[in-house]
Amino acid sequence: MFLLRASSTIAAAVILLACIKPNPAFDDAADSASASDSAGPTSPTSGPTTQPTSASTDTGGSASAGQTTTAGPSSGSDSLTSTTDLSASSGGPHCGTTGEPCAEGCCPGCGTCMNGTCVADDAQCGACHSCGPDGQCVPVTAMTPCQLARDPCADKVWGLADGTCFANAPGTGSCDAGGVCQPDACAQGEKLVICDAACIIDSGNCSNGNAVAWVDKNLLCAQDGPTDLCKPECVFGMNEDIAYDNSCQMGLCAPQNPMMCGKYKCQGPVCGTSCMSSDDCKPGEKCMVDKCD
Repeated sequence: MFLLRASSTIAAAVILLACIKPNPAFDDAADSASASDSAGPTSPTSGPTTQPTSASTDTGGSASAGQTTTAGPSSGSDSLTSTTDLSASSGGPHCGTTGEPCAEGCCPGCGTCMNGTCVADDAQCGACHSCGPDGQCVPVTAMTPCQLARDPCADKVWGLADGTCFANAPGTGSCDAGGVCQPDACAQGEKLVICDAACIIDSGNCSNGNAVAWVDKNLLCAQDGPTDLCKPECVFGMNEDIAYDNSCQMGLCAPQNPMMCGKYKCQGPVCGTSCMSSDDCKPGEKCMVDKCD
């Protein structure tokens, strides 16, 4: 019984020693794994293994001997970018001067391409300038007519002429020496109100520069009745004097109710009706007791 227990104890001790003692097979595997980790990742077995190398060049720019060159794209400062300069091959469009071909539709400055040829286009230069042969806008000769951007004469009164009120004509302009379009003096335009000068009662209603809309014929001209210049008068005649009761009618001075003076001459604006001497009678008549006979 004692021997059986002693044998069991010895067997247990042997098993324990076997577990504690290092296994050479496991030690070799661990060493291999450690070496593999320190060397870095390995490439797949199907392709070549590439180790990173440090490239160096001599003063001529060639790589040092013994270097390993790898295929595929590189990164960082070693990468190369391929560019192509197209400016030399394509060039800019050909801009011809006036009279030259403009096959590419290009003309300088104020030039324009018409039927394949560069021509000057004054419309691009504005008032008082023209398009020069080099495509630059240049001032035209002074006093050249020009189109005003705004008409200062429009809708304004020009004034009176022989009793007729006129509006301004459309404004015109002339270029000055600096190439600026300046307005000309406003000229006489269309008739607004037609009156006889003798029937004007308020000339201020047709003052130069007033708005056309302010002109009123009833304020400007007498429409029915005498004025200081259109009033009764007696006209001396070769054979007989005639008296007229002049009056303005719709702005026109018209002779009204003509009356023959008979044996008498005009006495002021009317025919005489008595005499103090034969001078008050028409030729060939004599004054007899304040009567012409």
